[in-house]
Amino acid sequence: MLAGSTVDPNTSQPLNPKLQQHWPEFKDVKLKKFIYRLLKIDEPFKTAFEAMQALLARLPSELESPAAEEELEAEALEENSNKSSVLWLLLAILVFGLLAGLLWQIIARLLHNPHRVELPLFSSSEPCCLSRIDRVPTGNVRYIIEGDGIWSYIFNTVSLVSYNKTFAQELKIREPRLRNYMLNVSNTNVIEAIRSRKADFALTTSGEDLPDDMEQVEVAYDGLVVFVAFSDNKRRQNIPNALKGKISLDRLREIYTTTTLTDWSPPEGISSGIQPYMPIDNRQAIQLFEQFAFKGEPPQEFADLMKKLTREARSKVDRKLIDESYILGEILKDFEQDRTVGIGFGLLSRVFNQCAVYPLAIGEKGQEVQPLVQQVDREVKPIEPTTDLCDDKGSYWPDVEAFKSGRYPLAYRLVVVYPKDETRSDAGKKFAELLKTDEGQRLLSEAGLVPLRTLPERN
Repeated sequence: MLAGSTVDPNTSQPLNPKLQQHWPEFKDVKLKKFIYRLLKIDEPFKTAFEAMQALLARLPSELESPAAEEELEAEALEENSNKSSVLWLLLAILVFGLLAGLLWQIIARLLHNPHRVELPLFSSSEPCCLSRIDRVPTGNVRYIIEGDGIWSYIFNTVSLVSYNKTFAQELKIREPRLRNYMLNVSNTNVIEAIRSRKADFALTTSGEDLPDDMEQVEVAYDGLVVFVAFSDNKRRQNIPNALKGKISLDRLREIYTTTTLTDWSPPEGISSGIQPYMPIDNRQAIQLFEQFAFKGEPPQEFADLMKKLTREARSKVDRKLIDESYILGEILKDFEQDRTVGIGFGLLSRVFNQCAVYPLAIGEKGQEVQPLVQQVDREVKPIEPTTDLCDDKGSYWPDVEAFKSGRYPLAYRLVVVYPKDETRSDAGKKFAELLKTDEGQRLLSEAGLVPLRTLPERN
């Protein structure tokens, strides 16, 4: 409503309210704060009633005396105040409507199904909150992450978990005992950095060849996803339907070595050719793809394709990262404007919670696994091409068990690594414990990672 559009005119991607650059300029800070709480970007309202009360507390001064602030400023501020009042009124109608709808659903269900069985509530064996972890070192602590790894994106990207703050900043706000923890970003070997005492611990991707003098603790999961354009208004004839919502590893290798896909029927009016994309500037995603798709030994055809795609992408954009954000827009334009099929891959943490593309189930033929699930008729099932990824945001989530068990073939583990030396292990060990709490896991989940377990509802 505020932007007057649903997509970014520069990238053709759906607007993301978590990104500050996608917000239009307007001066009503309280209104913006209220919307952030409605969208669960800031601390969400616990109930619709709480939201209504907050709205009612705001309405009188805004709607009964709109001239109060007009006396202080010129006509420009008057127009801005009027717009804010209209928006507050629209929000009031929306919240009242939601509350009325909720009450009607409750009454209807009680009347028609008095013996309704509730969905099971998830409990947790881990502490609920960061504050429950005891003996967290409070001295000067240095920890390290790789500059081209996913942890750098999670810890340093603004507004992933809190408006205008990074994950690292939000963590210190919530847990003051971490105020003397210094984060370093480096492309050097994190294990050697710990050994040389340049860092007390590291956040990295799990390694099977971890040295004997190091310990690692899982704190989250992530994974590669392979995606094609999703189009809500053409769902019956879209690309996910044509692919039956899945792709085998063999067919994926075919696309990224020959740029073709045999034995498939594109929707009417869509070219049968395939345009592959890669997040060229996300080195971790490229390495993981080579590992998962080619067992770490990519053929020359893949290397040649990567060089070709790099040249083409650099010729289109100037000084812009060729990452997941870029290829999402390109794939969507392929479908909407050129009526061709674009396919790409990237990290789930960097594409989740958007609806420009549809993540395909993937695996060996006949064993493809969908990384996202939804609740349908009180059952948890994989999403399908008919799932409305735009209107149903919040109703689907990563399949935690598929990542935890390794059943999703493109999953990988994220860990905290620290020395086994008891004189140096406390900082890393306690940091891992903090991230494993329900509060820590929820923060990691909000940042886009897959938590270690299904989280209990907020109290």
